[in-house]
Amino acid sequence: MRPRNDELPLALSALYQRVSQHVPAIEWPVFERDIETISRLKRERNAVILAHT
Repeated sequence: MRPRNDELPLALSALYQRVSQHVPAIEWPVFERDIETISRLKRERNAVILAHT
């Protein structure tokens, strides 16, 4: 398991680099684990995520 985001410099998070235009850095710790979990399940189950705002 990866260390928590606050233990890693934000600049090193490849996932944050992908979403940085949509998620402010101050909010990133709140979203990171959820996004990682969704991405992992998506890969494991070969799923497509349908969502809207």
